[in-house]
Formats: sequence, C-alpha cells, structure tokens
Amino acid sequence: MARKQRNPSNERSKIVSRPEKRRYGTKLVFQVLDKGFLGNLEHATILLDDGAYVTLAPERQASWEGGQRFSLTLDGFPTASLAEEHGSRLVRGLLWTSISLDFGVRLNYNTQEPTTVYDRLSSPELSMWGEGKTCFPVSWVIDRLHSGYMLSCPVDRTLLLSMEIFSAAHLEASDRAIFLSTVSALQGNRMTFTVRTRAWRGSDYPSLP
Repeated sequence: MARKQRNPSNERSKIVSRPEKRRYGTKLVFQVLDKGFLGNLEHATILLDDGAYVTLAPERQASWEGGQRFSLTLDGFPTASLAEEHGSRLVRGLLWTSISLDFGVRLNYNTQEPTTVYDRLSSPELSMWGEGKTCFPVSWVIDRLHSGYMLSCPVDRTLLLSMEIFSAAHLEASDRAIFLSTVSALQGNRMTFTVRTRAWRGSDYPSLP
C-alpha cells in the first residue's frame, strides 16, 4: 500500500504550532569563501516539498578565519533518528549545490556526522566564546629560520612539498581537516621525512626549549 503523502502546508503548521509533535531538528555548519556563492543570502527560510523547512543564518567565527560561516537548520521531526536521516540528505543537498555550481564548501564538525541533532523543546545551554593567541620569543623564530637555511644537506624537493603540506595543515579551520592534511604529508614522504628529521637532530639544529 502506498504511503499517504502529507500536505506540506499542514506539516509546516504542525512543526510551528505543535513542537512537541515534531520536537527534533538537525543543524549543519559550513563555510564558503563569500556569501555571493549563496545568492547573497544571510537570513532566509527555505520551504521543502516534504513540509519541513530549512533556515539559513550566519554563524560566529574566529577573527583569523577566512571565508564566511553559515548554518542550515532543519526542523522538525518526531524522532531523533529521522532527524539524523534527513540531516544526511541536507548534507547531500549542500554538497551537490557546491559541486554543480563549482564553488568551495567546508563542513565544520568535530563528530562522526556533519550534522547535529537537537531537541527543540530543551532549554538553551550556557555557552562561552573566547580566542587565544600564541606569541613565540623572537630568538626562537630567528634560530629556527637560521638553522633550516644553514643545513649542509641538499634540498629535497619531495621533502619540501611534504613540509609545506604539514605546515599549511595548521591553518585549516577544523581538527578534521588538520588531521587529514597532516596524515597526507607524513604518509606521502614517511621515509624521506624520517631520514631528514634525524639529520636535523644534529648539532646544527637548535634543541627545542
């Protein structure tokens, strides 16, 4: 027997007026280079054919981060598992938009799934926001620049590329991206990296404080 198709307007009315019936939602946080790739939208509600709706909104980000961060919030579902399932569909929709229009998207998450399922009826949680910065002594910077330049061994182009990827990994916006870039740098040149690192532990290389 075919499943009865729900009326989208009735479903949205239930989501808004009867949140206890559709108490779960899911949230996806992502970054793009510029909001122009999203049609210059910042605050928008997108109505979906199944009766659910997606809310697009800007998200807070650190001062050093590039691009612009947004979230897509999808309400509402009767069970958490159903919200998770539709969250995956939301991710697919965003990635397909990125691929078909040829612009970059970075998903921001630190869990196994890109989306976060939440209870719409739960009270807001207490949260804090802060930033920290690192400042090395000038002598550390000069010593390492000098020692790297003065190494007697010839420059290995393969190792140089590995070092570049490894160093750039620390500028990634998420722990997941940092991990993937770091592993890529180390695995691609593991043998060369090991040999050269041992050479750098000699007298020409200053010990770490």
